[in-house]
Amino acid sequence: MSTELVAIQEDDSRLPYLCLDAVTPEHLEHDIYSHAVRSDHIYHIALFKSLAKYEERKAEQKFRDLLKAALVVGCVGNEADHDTVIDKTVMAWRAANRGAPLAYSQHHQKRM
Repeated sequence: MSTELVAIQEDDSRLPYLCLDAVTPEHLEHDIYSHAVRSDHIYHIALFKSLAKYEERKAEQKFRDLLKAALVVGCVGNEADHDTVIDKTVMAWRAANRGAPLAYSQHHQKRM
């Protein structure tokens, strides 16, 4: 996955937006330092740089570690794929919860 920006024509009635929920820090770094990509996104480089420094990944690391431990204990899938599976799970969870951080899930989980 890479960052893809689409130009909106002036007469277009759609509201332009930039959604970066599914972009990883690694993809941002690639887009910042790749000349071929950077030349297409020159107006957004400052935004990409600030997002690359964002501490979201560190803040959610304990939740990612819990998910990984559950996958290992449950012998689910190949351990080499766990990080990718967790990334996709977090992206899907955020999409379903309007971008809420993972910490939100701990405070609002259903009690059985």
